[in-house]
Amino acid sequence: MMYRVCLIDPTNRIATVRRYWANTEEGALAMAREMLSDDPTLIGFDLWDGSRRIAEERKRAGVAP
Repeated sequence: MMYRVCLIDPTNRIATVRRYWANTEEGALAMAREMLSDDPTLIGFDLWDGSRRIAEERKRAGVAP
């Protein structure tokens, strides 16, 4: 299944969007967590399957809007 992850920067904006294939939601979530951990400047992600949000995770708070 195709998933989309929106990686979030410290200003709570989307820094980048990546699309990738995974066999399960758990696998897609693990891949999103790995992408997040690869870049220390990012603060979180939103994981999507089409229009359905699977997960939203933040590793630290961003700047208030």
